[in-house]
Amino acid sequence: DMIRKINSELIIIDEACREIKSTERLKMLCSAVLTVGNYMNGGKKGKERADGFHFSILPKIKGTKTNDKKQTLLQYIVAKCLAKDPAFLEIANDFKALLKTGNAPELEEAKANVMKISNHFSARRKESESVAENPAKAAGAPDNFANVMRSFFESNEERVKKLEALFKQTR
Repeated sequence: DMIRKINSELIIIDEACREIKSTERLKMLCSAVLTVGNYMNGGKKGKERADGFHFSILPKIKGTKTNDKKQTLLQYIVAKCLAKDPAFLEIANDFKALLKTGNAPELEEAKANVMKISNHFSARRKESESVAENPAKAAGAPDNFANVMRSFFESNEERVKKLEALFKQTR
């Protein structure tokens, strides 16, 4: 069932987002990266104290060596975080849901999937109502199409609305 698949993907994405927002160790790591970045830019003309950084710089931290060439900037930052909180090495345990997102779609793809289901559901409902209003009845045969389709749409409308609400919550 496509709705069930998309719903479970959205739940995984939502849980991963909540983990990212709530983990104190990630906040500590980002703070350390920002502090080091501000320190490194401190002596450069035109560079002011930054309030944030772009995630594209993170791979560069792994390859940047300290002045003494004994460690990378990443090793330095991790050492500072460990000095502040010895449990910092457990940071990977803070992202159990994030590790499950490997098979989940990107948020834009998930949005497209939700919109596709919602639009398809609405369009099929309108088509069904149109056909029910103008039935091509066979000689004397009862037409149950309208009743069957009305029941189908009523029983599934809540599922589609819940999927839309879950997507809005995930964003």
